[in-house]
Amino acid sequence: MKKRVLVMTGASDPEGKSEEEYSYSRLLNLTLKSKIEYCSKYNYDINIIRNFGIDAKNDLQRSDNHLGFLRVLRVIDAADDYDVVMWVDGDSIITNQNYKIEDFQLDEVNTFYASWDWMHKSPYLNGVGYAHYFSLGNFIINKTKYLSDFTRVFCEAAKHFPEEQHTLNTLYHYTPLKNIIKILDHKFLGSVPIQIEKIWNDHKKLIDPWNENCFLAHYTGISNKERIEMIKQDFNQYI
Repeated sequence: MKKRVLVMTGASDPEGKSEEEYSYSRLLNLTLKSKIEYCSKYNYDINIIRNFGIDAKNDLQRSDNHLGFLRVLRVIDAADDYDVVMWVDGDSIITNQNYKIEDFQLDEVNTFYASWDWMHKSPYLNGVGYAHYFSLGNFIINKTKYLSDFTRVFCEAAKHFPEEQHTLNTLYHYTPLKNIIKILDHKFLGSVPIQIEKIWNDHKKLIDPWNENCFLAHYTGISNKERIEMIKQDFNQYI
């Protein structure tokens, strides 16, 4: 049976900021074409979020409405109606439409999929704990029989961490949730353009930087102004 697939993306600016020249909403608008064309090619549904709302049911038990946690919650909620939900950040462009959802190594067990962060290739122990982290800029929720367990553990942990990426990496490294999380190579969900190294200007080096065989390009760790200008200059063919 063919999987029901939803691609989600979105942006939420502070009130009155969405029309500014370098707002996150303007950045999202720049990257939307690639996502819409990708969904059209494979007949996937797409959901573009402009307001993440609030945690009305208090599932996360937080005193704030942290956008990062809400983003994960919205993807989990969407899995009620889909077999697979892929989140693609507003600062990511799909650059290789040859990847079908089956190419992301989905199986009957792994419920959450992400790629190693820009500086990491695989986990290793450094004497203190795991040093390598995966990115939450782009990720997939695969609706397996373990989704309710994943959701429960994530929501229970949310109130103890400042942001969602740290939360899920900690759960991956130190809890049984590791058994239902699959971390993919950079080329799937974590590719970063080499041009960003020059902007960082602090001797950070990318592992496996973006190339044309990568599914997407993620413009992480820079300002919206830098993102928008770089996309228009170096990735114009995708917008």
